[in-house]
Amino acid sequence: MSTSEHLPCHECGLPHRLPDLPRGAAAYCRRCGALLRKRRGDPWQRTLPLALAAVPLIPVIVLLPFIGLNIGGQQVQTWMFSGPIALRRDGLWELGALVLATSFLIPVIKLFCLVLALLGLGLSRPPRAVVPLFHTVGHLGPWAMIEVFLLGLIVAYTKLAGMAEVEIGPAAWALVALMVLMTAVDASLDQDAVWDRIRARGLVGAPAHRPPDPASLQRTWALVIAAAVLYVPANLYPVMRYTSLGKETPATILEGVVELADGDTWPLAVLVFFASITVPCLKLIGMVYMLIATGHGSASRLRDRARLYRIVEFVGRWSMIDVFMISILVSLVNMGALITIAPGVGAVAFAAVVILTMLAAIVFDPRLMWHNAEERRR
Repeated sequence: MSTSEHLPCHECGLPHRLPDLPRGAAAYCRRCGALLRKRRGDPWQRTLPLALAAVPLIPVIVLLPFIGLNIGGQQVQTWMFSGPIALRRDGLWELGALVLATSFLIPVIKLFCLVLALLGLGLSRPPRAVVPLFHTVGHLGPWAMIEVFLLGLIVAYTKLAGMAEVEIGPAAWALVALMVLMTAVDASLDQDAVWDRIRARGLVGAPAHRPPDPASLQRTWALVIAAAVLYVPANLYPVMRYTSLGKETPATILEGVVELADGDTWPLAVLVFFASITVPCLKLIGMVYMLIATGHGSASRLRDRARLYRIVEFVGRWSMIDVFMISILVSLVNMGALITIAPGVGAVAFAAVVILTMLAAIVFDPRLMWHNAEERRR
């Protein structure tokens, strides 16, 4: 970036004049502390090879067995899409679609969009489709949840290991490899360098810097209120129903945490309690605090509120652990009168809370915290 150009902070709007940064160096906003830019190296030398290496794993994940189970001599083998299919079979097609999208479809679409965008920019005459492709990579980032899905798999494995023989299939190992590669892709991708190349090739002009959007407060309030309303049934209604020898036992999120703790798996119990109960509650409280303070134009603890916003934006996706765990258990444990696990209505409400709080963090314009405080001082 030329030293004559000004870069407004995306979180507080303060303009900065950045020098050329050496590889590995980062620049942070002097007012709110947000990361402005980090030089991660040439995307075509580092990111593209990693992304291309991930592509052959996709057919392995789709075509080979994912996880197997042996209970009382009865064997069950599942594939990557078995969870969404089982949820649809039990009448929760919307939950199945969410699991399918966030655990597989969105990560794969993001990967292919990135590969096509980088390959296209390497051509002597890059197509204009490069721009929407790379925009898609940025938009899909928060919704690609392979690592959260694998954590849900670990929780499901822990629940099943005590009552059955569990076998991890090649598709699950391939998914682990895909997660590692995509994490490396995200860590090595210098999005600013790609946008610099896009502008240098004349595909787009200089970015237009829009003023803060006051209407984002109303939209965020609507999403937060909807999530708060659904948070109650998400915790009161069962997320799963165990049926063993004709006896049905419903289980809420908290009861699932207690079961993990009783099974001497305290680390997982703490993790699930934090991700599934504490995080959604704290996100709602944090969003309400930011909305009220921003609406009143408060200048108190602005930098702390900026940190709170970044935390809220980051942690929300991890609450999907329980939803992914349920999809795995439902697909594996379906043995008629012997033992069956079915999803509960609480799982739908809980998934809706996660999605609504994530959308609230995305819709909220953090620049309003600083803009409204300045307007009130005048």
